[in-house]
Parts: sequence; structure tokens; C-alpha cells
Amino acid sequence: MNNIEFSTADLKRYDGTNGQPAYVVIKGMVYDVTDTDFWKNGSKNQSISAGDDVTDLVQKAPDKNNVTNSLRIVGKVIDDDKQ
Repeated sequence: MNNIEFSTADLKRYDGTNGQPAYVVIKGMVYDVTDTDFWKNGSKNQSISAGDDVTDLVQKAPDKNNVTNSLRIVGKVIDDDKQ
């Protein structure tokens, strides 16, 4: 795992558009979803975008225990107030 720390504001830049990688947050960890089929062009669907915390959505997924198995951890989110 990389030890890169992201603020929530920093993370918004990693939305998978304009050549940027696509990252999402799950339980405070930042995962790279750039090359996954579900996140083509930074969007899983019109309401879910890369650069966001998707923890709640993952918890509702039928395969929630397997969602992160094939994803690379990039870093973690830090509290914006602690920067």
C-alpha cells in the first residue's frame, strides 16, 4: 500500500476525467478504480462518480465482501481539519 494521504478536496480531482485516474474511498481507504469496467470515464452511473466516498454504496452491494479484492489501495483519506 502507498502511504499517500488525501483530503476530501484533493480526492475530487481524481474523478477519471481529462486523463486523471479514478479513485474512490471505501472505509477511509483510497482505491484505484481507473481500469475497472464499472468505472469507465470516472462514473459507475450518473449518480456515482470517482473522487467520492462510496462506502455506503458498497455496504449495500450483494458482493460487498469482494468489492475491494481486485482494487489497488492508493492511500487513505485524512480529516480535512488535520492538515
